[in-house]
Amino acid sequence: KQRPKLTLEAMSWIFACGAFG
Repeated sequence: KQRPKLTLEAMSWIFACGAFG
């Protein structure tokens, strides 16, 4: 049960891309 890591990373990346893009 190790998904929160990927979700957190993905969310962070998406958020950064949206904020910068």
